[in-house]
Amino acid sequence: MSDPAEKIAVNAIGDFRSSTGLAEAARRSILSLLGAGVDVMVTEVDLQAPRSENRIRPEIEALPRGRENTIEIHYENTNEFSRLSDAQVRPPGKRTYAIASWYWELPELPWDFMPSVERIDEIWVASEYVQQIFARVTDKPVLVMPAVVEGTVRPEHGRAHFGIPTRSCVFLYNFDASSSYARKNPFGLCDAFERAFTPAERGREATLVVKCMRLDWLPELEKALRKRVAELNGVLITDDLTNEEMASLLDVADVYVSMHRAEGFGLGMAEAMRLGKPIVATAYSSNTDFCTADNSRQVGYELVKIRDADHAFHPDMTGLYRQGQLWADPDLGQAAFWMRDLYERPSERARLGAAARHTILGQFNRQVVGATMLDRLTTLAARIRANA
Repeated sequence: MSDPAEKIAVNAIGDFRSSTGLAEAARRSILSLLGAGVDVMVTEVDLQAPRSENRIRPEIEALPRGRENTIEIHYENTNEFSRLSDAQVRPPGKRTYAIASWYWELPELPWDFMPSVERIDEIWVASEYVQQIFARVTDKPVLVMPAVVEGTVRPEHGRAHFGIPTRSCVFLYNFDASSSYARKNPFGLCDAFERAFTPAERGREATLVVKCMRLDWLPELEKALRKRVAELNGVLITDDLTNEEMASLLDVADVYVSMHRAEGFGLGMAEAMRLGKPIVATAYSSNTDFCTADNSRQVGYELVKIRDADHAFHPDMTGLYRQGQLWADPDLGQAAFWMRDLYERPSERARLGAAARHTILGQFNRQVVGATMLDRLTTLAARIRANA
């Protein structure tokens, strides 16, 4: 190890104005590096993802631009990395150590992702589940660097702000339509909610709230989801909320429910847990790093093969989540049982929520994640200097 007093510096490359969850994870990673005392230079690339100028943090906007440092961290995801030119991956005429911060959801890595793996030196992932996926296909270092989970709640953003009944027990889920509705499985959630509550209870004693970004991109999906949520007297929110509004929406919920089929991390679940919300979630993929039997209600599943028909409202996803690959089919009957159980037992909601908050605050804060990254970067910097 090098002298800990020696300054560590990296270049960060990514689309830091994007409004995707992956871009938010990247921004939080950079803020954690800065908090750990790492010098960061930024290079922005346009990945043709949805963008919003108000997403980039002032601390990142103020960072110097350029690629003067030897260690580089790429925040383009696996499927985006192949679009980068050689010059974008490594500065021409300069020897660098390239780290890729990648997420993936399915147990098998598609063969056409392999050229991207060959172009980098090290992979950082957010969970042990994803670590195992990449470790099967490369002998390069694959290290777990957890995502940072945070959020600020504005007290003025209560239920009325979102059109949610004041006295109801609220079951919330949020997702991005561009991230594959079939993988996120909101219709499975609707079916589980329908099993858990009677028609007289839905929208009164118990309310389903679904928050979805970019639903207008897929008009047929929007039509079908609006109809399904309305049948349950639920609330569908499609506004592009600020980070503060999203945290406030999570805060007004009583239970967060995810019937996902696979997750590369599960940021919505983790953010709800940080706010002390009990979770009902598929016990599969990356969220099992933080959703345990002690702090959440786990839903069993069966691994099933993906069909092209799963992407009926979003055919473009057939090229990414391909027919024949595997993902989870959650047990909706068990999910309904847990939802009903938490509805009837407020004390159990409070107990689980407290345990969930303890887990996230202790393991997924900026300080812990920043220290983990700094430790690895310090080792790499020492090795690079020794080799030089």
